[in-house]
Parts: sequence; C-alpha cells; structure tokens
Amino acid sequence: VGDGTCPPGLKGKLPMVLSAAHGDLNSRNAFLWEEYPDQPFLIDFPMFQKQGHTLQDFARLEVEIKIVLMDQQAGTAVRALPALGWTWAQLALWMKLEDHLLSKDWEGDFACKGRGCPENVHLSFELVRDLRKQARGVQQQTLSGGGPPEFRDEYRPALLYHTLRAITYSAPIFKRLLAVYSASRLLQQVGLK
Repeated sequence: VGDGTCPPGLKGKLPMVLSAAHGDLNSRNAFLWEEYPDQPFLIDFPMFQKQGHTLQDFARLEVEIKIVLMDQQAGTAVRALPALGWTWAQLALWMKLEDHLLSKDWEGDFACKGRGCPENVHLSFELVRDLRKQARGVQQQTLSGGGPPEFRDEYRPALLYHTLRAITYSAPIFKRLLAVYSASRLLQQVGLK
C-alpha cells in the first residue's frame, strides 16, 4: 500500500511451503491417460520454478475451472445452457458459488439451486472442492519445523494473484466480472476494504 501500511491479512511474515512448481498449470497443459487416470501428463514448462509457491499451480487450476471451464461443458444441450458466459443469466449463481468457496465452510455441501444451469455449476464446485482438498494435503506435508500455516491463509494470496490475472483473460465479459467479484471478496478477506 502506498502509505506504507499493510493489510492485516498480508502483514508480517507468513510461512509458506515451497516446492517445484509448473508455473502455468492450466487445462491446456495437463492431460490424463485413459488407462492411467492417476498419472497426469504435464507439458509446457517455460515458467517452471525449482522453488515456487507450492499452492500456485492449484490456485491457477481453480481459477481456470471457474473462469474458463465452468458452464462450457461439451455435450450440454444448448437449451439447457443458455448463458455460456455471454449473458448475465448465470452470474448470480456463479457469485453464490464463489461466496461458498471463500467461506470457512468451503468443503461443505453447496446448495446449487436456481434458474439456468445449476448442474454445471455444481459440477465445477465438486471439481474445485476436490482440487482444494488435494492442495491442502500437499500443503500439510511440511518436512521440518512447526506445522504449516492455516490452509486458507496460505492459499488466499495465490488465489488472489491468479484471480486478478483472470480479469484480463479473453473470457466472456460476465466471467471476467466474476473474476472482479472474486478478487474484491479476496481483498476484503485480507483486510482491504
């Protein structure tokens, strides 16, 4: 912050887990083998870091799911998917999902009801929830010293960074508005009002 003060949620030292990081993990750089679904195949490593923030790749994938992939499922009947990110029809539901994911109860059930296509939003919720559980499992594998910081505290800066980047994606305007909404909520959580 320009006046030398720091938001409470970013103040002081925050221990974080470092590891090798892909640096640009997204849906176009991760492939799954049909025969070996537990062995993903990653490509495109120009952003690779030997000592990167362990959770940045997870946060990047989460943002990709919400901003790029949600409500874009192939095979969905057009009449069942009226928005496709090009109208405001799904925005309220997307914002409700984001509120749930940014709550302390992000692992709990998400009541995905409303007009539009709640099934597709719920599918994205389940994918993000599973991804975060994997991220938390990795984050809690500290090798020495005290325990890891609280997961949400360590995940939030990476999620904020990638959410801010998503505002500039070539996604439909209503998906970019979702990124703006999400970034504002994350900034509130770290103490910037």
